[in-house]
Amino acid sequence: MSLNRIAELVQRFRGLNAKRVFFKQLAENDNSKQQIYLGGNFEVLPFFPYGTVTDYPEGKYPNFKAKIELYWVNEEIIEQANGAQLILYPQYPEVRLSGFLQGCEIAPRQYL
Repeated sequence: MSLNRIAELVQRFRGLNAKRVFFKQLAENDNSKQQIYLGGNFEVLPFFPYGTVTDYPEGKYPNFKAKIELYWVNEEIIEQANGAQLILYPQYPEVRLSGFLQGCEIAPRQYL
């Protein structure tokens, strides 16, 4: 992505009163099935405004989930990703972003 395009995106976010903008170069395993990897420990959590953390002990590997307020933005539309959540995997430990495409028409599925 060119620096001009990044500057355009940052300007669009400023116009929407965004407080923080994060960019992440996606790895091969950052996809809609395996989720987006955010960090190898829970120290990344303060960067994201998340909701109540809920325990999910019933799986093979128990984890924790928390809703996150996430929006897809293009030149004309703002669309909330209502299914977006952080998943905390204590056994690794790591944090992943999940549910960010669910029900979103402008989400860039072609890149995932």
